[in-house]
Amino acid sequence: MRNIELPTPAEPLVPHCGTMSLIDTLLVAEEGHGLCRTTLCKGHLLLGDDGLMDRCGFVELGAQAHAVSEGYHLARAGLPFPVGYLVGVQGFECLADAREGDELTIETESLGTFEGFGVVQATIRRGEEALAQGRIKLYVPEARTDAAEGVGGDG
Repeated sequence: MRNIELPTPAEPLVPHCGTMSLIDTLLVAEEGHGLCRTTLCKGHLLLGDDGLMDRCGFVELGAQAHAVSEGYHLARAGLPFPVGYLVGVQGFECLADAREGDELTIETESLGTFEGFGVVQATIRRGEEALAQGRIKLYVPEARTDAAEGVGGDG
């Protein structure tokens, strides 16, 4: 098992890299719960020319924050990072805009998983102000053979 001190840079904990890596720092990683931080610096992928973040970006921040938290546990165990997919959003509310220069915290809580699908509650804040919150549905294919899934087998 690898020891990783928190807080830690987020990028080594996920398959995202470069401008696609939207989370700066992992602050807390407990079983099923994570807290991350990112700063919307000039040129950030989610910022428009007007300096405002596209509100759809809140969903991606939540998904990546969860991936960072899960990646922490995988890295500590010496396991590879699986590819995951954002497959749905439920009850997601955008309450206020984020803009260039904002430091955001993204809190995630796993609400449950089944057969590779998971539901995560995400809340994005600027200071104490909640900017967005809701549930994100993710799919992380489990490493299985076709026969184990009953796909393409003889029986």
